[in-house]
Amino acid sequence: MDRKSSQGGHRRADRVKKRKFRGNQFTSEEDTSFTSTSATKLKKTEDEEVIIEDNYGYCILEFISVFTALTSLVLCATCKEEIKFSRTASRGLGFKISLQCGCDDVTYINSSPFINKSFEINRRIDRSERRVSCASMEARTARKSERASENSQFEVEEGTLYEAGIAD
Repeated sequence: MDRKSSQGGHRRADRVKKRKFRGNQFTSEEDTSFTSTSATKLKKTEDEEVIIEDNYGYCILEFISVFTALTSLVLCATCKEEIKFSRTASRGLGFKISLQCGCDDVTYINSSPFINKSFEINRRIDRSERRVSCASMEARTARKSERASENSQFEVEEGTLYEAGIAD
């Protein structure tokens, strides 16, 4: 048989066919999961929710659903009636929460610390917006200088042969 014949034909007897990999025989079926160790530990815990104890931080809440749930759970210490939560004095993202009950006492709680006539959350948002705008301005000036350097390569040199206005 010549060299250009099909390879599906006869093979040499001394050539052994390469074996295909069938997996490691020493690993068990349980080890084939592709999850991390921390994920398996979390799966084994009996709690549905993992409680994170951040004592200070900001988050966004949907006011009505959170405080209606709190209303059914919280009672006034003096008159033992339910407390009504409402939102008042909104300034940007900061606001005051008013607590009303049957005692006719109204208590106000700030949603974030109040510093020099403004809520801290508003100051933080303003500061972060300024940082983002400064970074975008720096990026724009960098792109502008890159374009200027690229365009300087194409400037016409004096005394070139094919310059406009030469009448030879």
